[in-house]
Amino acid sequence: MLLSRCNADGKIADIYKLVSMPLCSFPYLFYPRLYRVTDLVLEECDFGHVDEQSGLIVKPRARPCRAKSLSNYEVYLIDDAQYLTIFIGS
Repeated sequence: MLLSRCNADGKIADIYKLVSMPLCSFPYLFYPRLYRVTDLVLEECDFGHVDEQSGLIVKPRARPCRAKSLSNYEVYLIDDAQYLTIFIGS
């Protein structure tokens, strides 16, 4: 977590990470991407291949990272451009 360490070295390391972060991934630090893991493992999903029309890799749909988006019976992957966090419901 950003600036979570108590010592000066940890804070300097966190500031360096923030300054050296690519600009395109900077918004994800404040608005992380949320993926439902059960969506990633379904057989009918076709994530990870290249779309013939656009030439881009098909990615899973990210959900808004809010408390309303979470369910107690699901497993989620939260990506904030620095860390991947797994949230397991009760």
